[in-house]
Amino acid sequence: MSIIRLLSYIRINKEKSVRAIGKINAIITAVSTVTDLEYKVELGELTDQRKQQIDRTIEDGKNYGYVLDDTRYFFVDEFYETDFKKITPRAPMGSRVFDLTQILETEKLP
Repeated sequence: MSIIRLLSYIRINKEKSVRAIGKINAIITAVSTVTDLEYKVELGELTDQRKQQIDRTIEDGKNYGYVLDDTRYFFVDEFYETDFKKITPRAPMGSRVFDLTQILETEKLP
C-alpha cells in the first residue's frame, strides 16, 4: 500500500490500484527539539486533535522501529473509495508504504 500526494489530493494505492482519494486539508510537520516536539503548519490549522493524532502515530511507530522525527503529516476529512487499476509497468517514483489500518485505528479503510 502506498500514498502519493497529487497537488491538494492524496491517494492510497493497494495491489496496483488506486483504492481511495482524499482532499488534503492540513499538512503539519512535527520536529523534535531538545525538550519537546515542535509543530510547523504548512497548510490548514493545528488543532489539539491533530496534535494527539501525531503524538499517537509517533508512539505507535516506535513499536515497529520507526523514528518519526521531522516527519510531515497529511490530514484529510474523508477518503473516497475507488478502484482505478494501474496499467503501466513499475512503481511510481518515491512511493512509501504504511499500514493505514493501524494508523487510523480501524480494521477497514473507507
